Amino acid sequence: INDHYHNIDNDPSNDYLYKGNTFSVHRKSVNGKNYDLPADYKMIVRCEPWDYILFYQGPNSAATLTEPEYYSETDNFLKALKENMTNPDGKIIYYMTWAHNVDDTSKLYQGIVDITKEVISSHPLIDGVLPAATVIQNLRTSYLIDGKAGDITRDWGHLNYGVGRYAMALSWYVYLTGGSVEDITFMPTFEDEMKDSPDNKPLFTDVDENNLKVIREAVENAMKTPYSVTESKYRSAP
Repeated sequence: INDHYHNIDNDPSNDYLYKGNTFSVHRKSVNGKNYDLPADYKMIVRCEPWDYILFYQGPNSAATLTEPEYYSETDNFLKALKENMTNPDGKIIYYMTWAHNVDDTSKLYQGIVDITKEVISSHPLIDGVLPAATVIQNLRTSYLIDGKAGDITRDWGHLNYGVGRYAMALSWYVYLTGGSVEDITFMPTFEDEMKDSPDNKPLFTDVDENNLKVIREAVENAMKTPYSVTESKYRSAP
C-alpha cells in the first residue's frame, strides 16, 4: 500500500504496465503482437469508469501483512484513489490477503484480521472487504490441505492452479455479484486447462464433485463470517 501511494505521489511514468483491452492507448501492436506500455498510476485509475477498484497488501513477509508501519500511507492512498476515480458510484474494496505458508498460519491469519479491522475496514473511504484470507483459512480446516489429499497453494503462498484459484474466483463472483456458490458448476481439470504445460501438473489439483463441496462451504462461510474461521465439516477425504 505504501509503495502504491509513493508511486502516485511521485507521479512516475513507468512503474506499471497497464494490461488494458486490445484498444487501450497503452497497448501497441508490432507485427500482430500486442505489447503493454508503461503507465502512470493516476492514468490507470482515470482511464475507465471502474465499478470496483480492489487493492491488497503484498505478502512479502508476515511483518508486511500485520504491522501498522507498512500501512502508514493507507489514508493518503485511499484519498488519491478516490480523487482520481471517474465513476461517482465506483467502490473501493480491500482484498484481504491470505496467510502464506508459515509454521503457524492461524497466528498470521489472526494478525491479518486484526490489522484489517484496525486500519482498513474502519476507514470511511472503504466500501468493503473481500475476505480472501478467511476463504483460504477455512479451506485449511478441511482435508484439502497442503501435502495431503489436495493442495490449496502451489508454493509459499501463490494459489494452486486448480482448487486454490477456483476457490478465489468463486469468492470474487459471490462477493462482487451477490450470487450464490451454487451458481457455478464448472469444474476445471488439468487436461482441460493446462495440458500444454506439463511442468505445472503437480501444481494443479483438479476440481471435482467432492472438493467443489469443500470450496463452496469455505466461500459461503467466509462471506457470512469474514473475520473468523469456520471449521469445515469435510475433515476426511471421501
